[in-house]
Amino acid sequence: MIYLDNAATTYPKPIGVGAALVKTLASPFGNSGRGGHSAALRAAECVYEARGALSRFFGLKDERRVVFTKNATEALNIALLGILSKRNGVRVVTSTLEHNSVLRPLEELMRRGCIRLAFFEPCEDEEECLCRFARAADGGVSLIVITACANTTGLCLPVGRICALAHSLGAFTVVDASQAAGRRLISMEEESVDFLCVPAHKGLYGLMGLGALLISENAPCPDPVLFGGA
Repeated sequence: MIYLDNAATTYPKPIGVGAALVKTLASPFGNSGRGGHSAALRAAECVYEARGALSRFFGLKDERRVVFTKNATEALNIALLGILSKRNGVRVVTSTLEHNSVLRPLEELMRRGCIRLAFFEPCEDEEECLCRFARAADGGVSLIVITACANTTGLCLPVGRICALAHSLGAFTVVDASQAAGRRLISMEEESVDFLCVPAHKGLYGLMGLGALLISENAPCPDPVLFGGA
């Protein structure tokens, strides 16, 4: 089979991914944070190691600010709804290339009256792309949310320059790295990214049903959108 659907999920996975899963399921294991026995403690160690690995890989200083999610969609919902749902008509700028995982939460926030939404159309010319973003942000902006790489066209945005400009305007930055994570280097600190949303099953070559939200030290912690135990 010739597989061409890597924008949806990468295939084949590295041999080590399946081997690690089989090893885990074939061994005694427990829930991280849900027990004091040795298997639960080993699970907790794995969680902390994964947090550390993700924070180092994406240039996040504080590994405690890594939130594990089911996918990038959940990460984006936590970031957007957790920050904006108590606002009243603040201005948000996004691009015309965004996935439904960005657009639908924003549309719901707009329906509630929490935000006003403005769009800019990215292009291959980096300087023109920045100009288009600046025009959309003219008049004030509280938050921007952009994809690092479009899933339909493959166009990569100048994330660092857009986010730096957004910071100069006093806005927080949310980046959907669904197509970029594992495909290109991303440093949250160097590229002024406040919230980075990633799935495991694409360029990181992990399993479906896993993702993460990484939150910079200078960004506010989102209000919870889910309640209860793990």
